[in-house]
Amino acid sequence: MGFDKGTITQTAVVTVSLLAVVGLLLAGATPAAAQSDDPGFSFDNDGGDFGFSNGDEDSDSPGFDFGDDGDGPDFGGDDGDDGPGFDFGDDGDGPDFGGDDGDDGPGFDFGDDGDGPDFGGDDGDDDGPDFGGGDDGDDDGPDFGGGNDSDDGDDDQPNVTFVPTVDSTNSPVTEGETLTVEATVENTGSGDGLQTVTLTVDGQVRDSQQVSLSGGESTTVSLSWQTQGGDAGDYTASVNTATQDAQTSVTVDPAPSPDPANFQVSNLQAPSDATVGDTITVSADVENTGDQQDTQTVAFGVDTDDDGTLETLASQDETLAGGASTTVTFDVNTGALSAGTYTHGVSTVNDTATAEITLAAPPVEQPPNFQASNVGSNSPVNETETLDVTATVQNTGDQDGTQTVTLDVAGAQRDSQSVQLAGGASQTVTLSWATQSGDAGDYTATVSSANDTGTTSVTVNAESEPPAEPIPFTSYVRGDESYLHTGTPNNTRPITYPTCRNGQPQPAEQKPDYLPTPGCITVDGTLFPSNNTWDGDIDFPPARDSVNDTALSTIYFEANFTQVGEAGGTFNRDTGEITLNATIDIGVTIWNVDNAQVGWKNRGDPVSDQTCTIPSVSISLSTEKSFQTGSPFPSTSTVSGERLDDNNVAKVVSDDFDVGSANGCGFSLGVVDLNDQINGEQGIPAGPGDNEVAYDIEFDPESGN
Repeated sequence: MGFDKGTITQTAVVTVSLLAVVGLLLAGATPAAAQSDDPGFSFDNDGGDFGFSNGDEDSDSPGFDFGDDGDGPDFGGDDGDDGPGFDFGDDGDGPDFGGDDGDDGPGFDFGDDGDGPDFGGDDGDDDGPDFGGGDDGDDDGPDFGGGNDSDDGDDDQPNVTFVPTVDSTNSPVTEGETLTVEATVENTGSGDGLQTVTLTVDGQVRDSQQVSLSGGESTTVSLSWQTQGGDAGDYTASVNTATQDAQTSVTVDPAPSPDPANFQVSNLQAPSDATVGDTITVSADVENTGDQQDTQTVAFGVDTDDDGTLETLASQDETLAGGASTTVTFDVNTGALSAGTYTHGVSTVNDTATAEITLAAPPVEQPPNFQASNVGSNSPVNETETLDVTATVQNTGDQDGTQTVTLDVAGAQRDSQSVQLAGGASQTVTLSWATQSGDAGDYTATVSSANDTGTTSVTVNAESEPPAEPIPFTSYVRGDESYLHTGTPNNTRPITYPTCRNGQPQPAEQKPDYLPTPGCITVDGTLFPSNNTWDGDIDFPPARDSVNDTALSTIYFEANFTQVGEAGGTFNRDTGEITLNATIDIGVTIWNVDNAQVGWKNRGDPVSDQTCTIPSVSISLSTEKSFQTGSPFPSTSTVSGERLDDNNVAKVVSDDFDVGSANGCGFSLGVVDLNDQINGEQGIPAGPGDNEVAYDIEFDPESGN
């Protein structure tokens, strides 16, 4: 049988054999079965017995001993028995494994050099078996090299043969690109194997890949070569396995030569009109359409002499790689150019983009022109006070200037100020006149510059008199038609007041249902002439009477008015119009006639609690207000803003105030709720429109009344 070189190499055979022998010796191996017809460890059909014991007497071949103890050949050195000794040196009659022996025994060479069996390779000329893997074809020894021998050995071991086939390539490629070879590798042998498949081009391995295949199995591999500059040429690409090769022709083309730099100009942006002296902004895109990097000067120019050539006004260097682009921008002042239409553009070594621009002549600068506007003042002022006049002064010209701005009132210059303004600038100025006694009057104030005037009307008042001192006074409510009526119209019992003259009450006509008072309402206050206001205190006399038809039969009733806080109002001495504002609490006391002796002063203890009150009635009376006609009492016409006589008697009225409920009055006999008793008698609580008050007031602060 043959051993393929891809499976067992020469060294492996010898190493395995020697290690096996040594291993068996150490383990005390016993010889092969004595009765076996087959040789032990035979390398061919009738090879020697490697049983490591004295040769089997029934075997066709001798046993190979590793000691000096049997008839078999001795691998241990020079034996002393009938079998030949196999020495590993040149030292005895046994065959020599060390090389070319010089003794009687056959030599086992590891090269092609003698009559002994050749372990070194293809012997080709001796009768010994060939362990070298060569295909000797003519010796009697078995072939361990995997070759196709025709000797007496037969191939009992499985064969592994990797056969490559080139399927395709991407040839031709250009320098710098990757050459790819697709191949199918098939194991045409019967055994499993692992081999390295390589791609060789121009004598160099460019790629490799390990492939494991079972017998009869195939696979596809892709091998590549990354070409470089200088690799251009025609080649044979070889796909190699350990057993066979497959070739194909491939081509690597030279890389094309790079195009030189080419700076192209596009997208020119610039104004089409401007004025001489303006700074214009010009931009353009510059692209290197070539392959090579370069640095060029990019320039902005204007054809100033109409000769078709752009005279450079600004430039800058730009470095661009192949295919790169940039935007260049130029800010160019046109002050050096004359008015007219020009061709301008942006240019490189390779390209120019142009456009036209028309430059207008600059306007002629206008001289200073000071205009006055928005003239105002703090008028009116009084004599000896200062009149301030303000104005906005603007230079509408182009040139800077300085002018004197003046204020004239009543034909005389009252003030002046020097004003400096740049062209188009403005400033607010204030000019003053310190008036004196005798300057009272209405005037026109004039603010003037060299170019314009502005005016406003002003007033100077005569000196005012010193403010009057506050005036104390005492006034009375006269009872001609004075009353306080609370509650709904169903309540016919208003509180009335007697006629008063200088604080002396004179009883008015008493009607059965009235609640009369024994005295006058007195106002003690102070008038402030500076603003015609007054404040003070109001003293209300109590209202007393008996009341019939109550739950307690006839009762005695008394209402005491108490001012809450300060009263006050206004008084116009010229028109006689007055106002009165006050908040009052109405304290109520009730006596039952049945628990009192006859007579007011001997009425006994009240049945109501001391806390019985109608609280916080806020009234605001005025001669400008009015009250309803046809109300229960009195039946008079509406009065509004009327002075009744020359003695400064005025009627003040109101019907827009609230009167709340009585509270804290308690119970009588433990049964009668006195709060409800009072509320029912007076028709309260009641809101605006249901309550009325009317006072005839003698109000004369000049006389102290």
